[in-house]
Amino acid sequence: MTSYNIYFTNQYSEPGQSNDYALFCDVPEVSSDSGAITPYSNVFMTKSLAKDTNWDITITKQYFAWCGTAVEEVSPGVRVSVGMAKPATLGTEDAPGSTFSMYNNNGSPAFRPKLAYTADAGAYEIDTDTDFTSNMNFVIGMAGSDDAGRMRALASIAAPRNASVNITPVTRFYVAQYSSTVGTVINTRSVSKKAAEIDFSANPGKFGAIVSQDNNGKFSVRYVSQAMFARAINSTEKTSEVGTLQYYIDQIQNLIEAKEWYACKAAWYGTVTKQEKLKILELLQQGMGSLGYDYEGGGIETELLMTLSHARPSTIVQARSDWQECCLNLPVNYRAKIADPAVNPMALDQLTQQVPAEAKAVGVQRSGEVEAGSIAARKQIARRWLQDEGLNNVVDGI
Repeated sequence: MTSYNIYFTNQYSEPGQSNDYALFCDVPEVSSDSGAITPYSNVFMTKSLAKDTNWDITITKQYFAWCGTAVEEVSPGVRVSVGMAKPATLGTEDAPGSTFSMYNNNGSPAFRPKLAYTADAGAYEIDTDTDFTSNMNFVIGMAGSDDAGRMRALASIAAPRNASVNITPVTRFYVAQYSSTVGTVINTRSVSKKAAEIDFSANPGKFGAIVSQDNNGKFSVRYVSQAMFARAINSTEKTSEVGTLQYYIDQIQNLIEAKEWYACKAAWYGTVTKQEKLKILELLQQGMGSLGYDYEGGGIETELLMTLSHARPSTIVQARSDWQECCLNLPVNYRAKIADPAVNPMALDQLTQQVPAEAKAVGVQRSGEVEAGSIAARKQIARRWLQDEGLNNVVDGI
């Protein structure tokens, strides 16, 4: 069964305080032969989070038709109760979807046992009888199973009498800083304006989202594959100060900017946008992960020295070699952005500009060849510097 995963981090609370959050989905598309009807969203899950703590959310892609009651007419602020729910099969171009028949069962709404299949493509259908009145506050709609397996309302519609209602789910969810209770009807348009929008329908093939609210209250959303999502949330850093994929990218960035790790250095060559850096680092992380550097435990610096079996190599040569291999596997346009001459020969000029002055003073500079712009002299300077740093494996490539 396909599921959607959302990993939310609160970075907005004051120390020692918590924020209340609510998860809800966008209203489904509805149509009815009885005229216009109004669907509402319901609070699906809630969580109170202290600063730098996380909420791991799983939403199974199995929709349920439900019927139940409300304490009063369905409107924002009213809480509904799911009385009966049944799994719904959505219609396709080739086969109609599930149709449920709702009736008044001694004062409570219920579905008849027998199913029909007449719903539109992408929808399921709920048909209602004439054996109830509007003041009974019967409700129909869309439901889902929460993290604990409990049936919860996702959307509510005041049940029209003697009607056929087609309900088309949408895979657009919201996380809002909002105090409420599960099952409460909300004003979707109003609350969603101040929420993180997670729209899986606009990101086909992505079933995970890394979401956060920063210390200024701004929400950010990043879509990832299920494999990348699992790697992010299964790490031991899950409850750390950041606890998102961005944390690992930042850690890699910090590592490869360090001079003593030049062979793993992705200092940038030429003009590079933030989006390009992020993509390059993401690809490098995936590459290192495929080689067994799984980023669990002792920080990125340690993990770059560990194999899949967590056996530490005798030297750092293997880790550097693996990193270079991942760099060389990048698309050409991305590889050209990295200022490592072993990966991008065009970066040699930039390399020699970074050589410390004291290294330039050794041997080669005395000949005046550096000032003359000799390629051979610049290479020799680069070799000397890298040898001084103990990076002989890179020297061989220059």
